[in-house]
Amino acid sequence: MRSARLGLLAFPLALLAACASSNGPRSVEPAHPVARSSGPVATTSGGPTAAQNKAYAQSAADQLVAKASLPPGAVGVRIQPVGLTGPALGTPGVSQLIDTVKYYSLPMSLSQAYAWFRANPQHGLTPSGTSSGSDPRGAVTYGFQYDPIADTHSPWGTASLQIGLVTQGSTTGVRVDGVAQWIDPTPTRDASHGPKIRVTIAGGCPASDRGLAIGNPDAPDLDHQLLPAATPIAALKCTYDGLNGHPFRLASSQHLNATQAAAAAAVIRAVPLGSRGLEARNCPADDARANIVVFAYPGRADVDIWEHTAGCPSTDNGHIVADDF
Repeated sequence: MRSARLGLLAFPLALLAACASSNGPRSVEPAHPVARSSGPVATTSGGPTAAQNKAYAQSAADQLVAKASLPPGAVGVRIQPVGLTGPALGTPGVSQLIDTVKYYSLPMSLSQAYAWFRANPQHGLTPSGTSSGSDPRGAVTYGFQYDPIADTHSPWGTASLQIGLVTQGSTTGVRVDGVAQWIDPTPTRDASHGPKIRVTIAGGCPASDRGLAIGNPDAPDLDHQLLPAATPIAALKCTYDGLNGHPFRLASSQHLNATQAAAAAAVIRAVPLGSRGLEARNCPADDARANIVVFAYPGRADVDIWEHTAGCPSTDNGHIVADDF
């Protein structure tokens, strides 16, 4: 049975508003991007270090703020507008966070500023959330969040642009945040508890996965990547319905040919590894649904993968674990 783990990615939003909507941030390329990889980012494989990833996140946050489009007449100010004490849609509750901030004053009323931002979305970004509410004085506030258009993972982390508006009498105060989370690429060790099992294609799927944990043979490559770099020649997928139907009983099994196995392995190898630090994370209800996927490789023992598909999804190989995001 799995032990509770801190998640890799979540943006719990401490919204000012009672009415708000938001999608999670997507990635944005830094000024000097790391080449994208279909496999994990890990210092053991010669990839970027935590310090480099932090620098890339800082660059991305800085770029987002520098490129923010504001109404004509906007004037940069040094003093934070009263009522805008953090990013407009909330500060992500993580420890590995970059927040680049600038403040402005607009020579227009709040309603005029709000109308301008509604009519002029940020160029090259996708609107992904809004908020409305009031500050402690009762002054009205509005917020906008924008994400990069490409919905892809970046090896260094993720970033988004947030813009907050607050009334200041006849003028409007503006807070612009470039918010980025960076990845420490060191893979997270699997701390699952329970009897370790070995599942093989020849032996077939266990009748139940209750209280079990994956136990792959010792292999140095599985300490820093979920699957071997080689291409599998076959696979077996065992699906378990958790608390649904017959609890923890095998629901279905499927044998995959070489082409199907290679495609499934590519998806798993693309799951980012590493940690975004300590964070608060809210997970959907977890009914313990899971898959065990067994891959066959020439010249080595089968390799088992456990896919926890409910709650906060995660993938592990008995050596390391990655939360899917």
